[in-house]
Amino acid sequence: MSPLVITLSVICLVVTPISFFFNTCIIMETGKSFINGVKTNQVDLIHLAIGISNILMQCILTTDDICYYFPKLYNSKGYIVVILPLMFTIRFSYWLMAWLCACYCTNITRFNHRIFIFIKKTISSFLPHLLFLSGIGSLGLAFVNIRRVMLEISDPTESTFNTTQIQEEDAFIYPKILCITLEYFFPFLIIVTSLMVTVSSLLTHIRNMNKAGSDIKQNIQIHINAARTMMLLLLLSIVFYISTIIDILVTYNPENIESNICWIMVSIFPAAEGAILIHGSPKLRNMFLTWLSAGGLLGCCSEIAK
Repeated sequence: MSPLVITLSVICLVVTPISFFFNTCIIMETGKSFINGVKTNQVDLIHLAIGISNILMQCILTTDDICYYFPKLYNSKGYIVVILPLMFTIRFSYWLMAWLCACYCTNITRFNHRIFIFIKKTISSFLPHLLFLSGIGSLGLAFVNIRRVMLEISDPTESTFNTTQIQEEDAFIYPKILCITLEYFFPFLIIVTSLMVTVSSLLTHIRNMNKAGSDIKQNIQIHINAARTMMLLLLLSIVFYISTIIDILVTYNPENIESNICWIMVSIFPAAEGAILIHGSPKLRNMFLTWLSAGGLLGCCSEIAK
């Protein structure tokens, strides 16, 4: 077994409990409203969906890592049972991140442009429907990409990739480009646009506060927290975007350092996204520190939270 594979396995082993802890905290806190029958806001609904999606993704990533040590299972067509839900959760998580940034933007900005008002009303009224459609679309795109995986999984009793398979893989390049556009470009565009609009609103708010002589620090804290969280999500999405595209366009090779680095980036995504959400939400951060206080780590984590 190569050192790269061992390193990947160790990272997955370390990241898995951290990811479960972060995302369980998110689910427990945001799920209180549903349990108590209290109407939830848009951000809490997306937080709950992200927490559940990340838990599912982490379970699948862990299962995938275990399957690697069983070559007969890993190289069989039955492996689709693992890879299909993984493809779905990766794409759905990316769309959830985009809708979260859009909600941050529409909730704290106060632009009066007709297009912005229309988008705000649409998200406010149809967010559950948008999440449902995103899930259905992600599942459909996952099924489309199964064909590529089928081409990459070869029967151990047969020779490796033949000429016909290579031609089929080359012919699949245009559907790949279409899938990449639907899966990653549009969500990425939503994230970038939301961040730009939020920063623009923040600068406008600061200018108005300067003119009015108000306390700037107190009035812009919500904008700053949202912009900072969106910036971190944007950076995470860029890393995730590049890693998944490379994984889509290049056949995985356990001896290839680029393939393993991309897989590591995908593996840490659920934990990283959970950490960003907890850091950006005072409610989630307080819940997280309360959980940790039972282990005697409150003092250390309080310093980090500052």
